[in-house]
Amino acid sequence: MKNTIIFSLGALVTMLFAFSYQSPDDKDYSMGRVTRMSGKYIFINCEPSNDYEVVYEVKTVLLGGVTSINALVDAVLVNTKKMEKKDPKPYDALIIGSNKYDLAIKFKD
Repeated sequence: MKNTIIFSLGALVTMLFAFSYQSPDDKDYSMGRVTRMSGKYIFINCEPSNDYEVVYEVKTVLLGGVTSINALVDAVLVNTKKMEKKDPKPYDALIIGSNKYDLAIKFKD
């Protein structure tokens, strides 16, 4: 009886260690910092981890291709500012390249 209890406890401790072990491949390296341009956070081909609501869907057509990331962001900012003049709404960030349209978003509090 005593041997059974000791064996059971040993097996339980071994299982706890086995299931709690994380290999280096299990680490989450996806968190990062994003750049701000013109006072807005810029997410390129990624999405924020915080909850948000979409303020504007921005269609950006670049004639002649993109010469740099900054040129892409500038084009989206220009188009967003045009939309903002027609229908002023505050927004905190831009999500570029992860949807059909680029998005101007407002973070939920």
